[in-house]
Formats: sequence, C-alpha cells, structure tokens
Amino acid sequence: MTSEACGWTARALARQIGLPAATVSSWVSSNLVHAEQYGRGRGGHVIGITGLLELLAVVELREAGFPLQAIRRAVENLRSLSGHDRPLARLTIIVSGKDIAWKDSRELSDVTISALRRPGQRLMVFPIGERHTEMLHRLSGDSEPVTAGDGIHHVS
Repeated sequence: MTSEACGWTARALARQIGLPAATVSSWVSSNLVHAEQYGRGRGGHVIGITGLLELLAVVELREAGFPLQAIRRAVENLRSLSGHDRPLARLTIIVSGKDIAWKDSRELSDVTISALRRPGQRLMVFPIGERHTEMLHRLSGDSEPVTAGDGIHHVS
C-alpha cells in the first residue's frame, strides 16, 4: 500500500473550478471539504473524488445564494441528523427556497428533511415540471412534431 494520496491539489482544482486557491484551502481548513492528504506550501492539500463532490456542492450552494455561514451550519446539522461525516458527498442535497434540505433514502417514502431553517423537520416537496414532461412525452407520440406555434390559429 502506498502512502501517496490519490486526487488533485487544491490549487489545481481551484484553477479548474475558477476559484481562488486560498478559498479552496480555507474550505478544507474549516472541514467543509475534506482532503485525502493535508499539506502546506506548493503541494498543498490533496483532494480526492469525495472531496471534489463536497467542493462542487459548496460551490453550487454559494451560487444558489447561500452565505458560507449558512452552509457551514447546514453541514453541521446534516452530520448530526444523518450520521454521515461527509454529508455533501454522501446525501442528495436539495435547495428548497431559502432552505438546504436532504433526501433520506433509508426511509420508505424518500422523505426530504430540512438541514438549515428547521433542522430535522420533514418537508413536503412538490417538484414542478413533471406534468410538463409527461405532456411532452405524450405529444411526442404524435406523428407531427410539436412546436411553439402549434395549436394557435391566426386569422388574417
């Protein structure tokens, strides 16, 4: 067994994602993102695939408008509620309005549970677009393709 960790340096991932290397290092230092190997200097931290999933989840939550403090609080809540040490890589994370939630696949009904606004509370989530998809599938069975203008008759 080798002592070398597999993965990417924090600097290389930061460059690929478009973040400052100091930001990625800060997220590793604060345990939002776990490294396979912690380091300093030019080599720095080595981040494996699980850490990459955590890093991308934090980036997406930031892009969704969540402040870092809220993400940290949600991750702490996710760890205690789910029992997973690395919830951003192990759970299905859902943004529901101003809440960060997760799907508990161990439950029969795949329940969505709040992790930020009301930690532990089950949420009723109704995804929109399912009817749209169903209708498009039904319409795509027609012999003629459906376009935005179909069904509208113009009178001259």
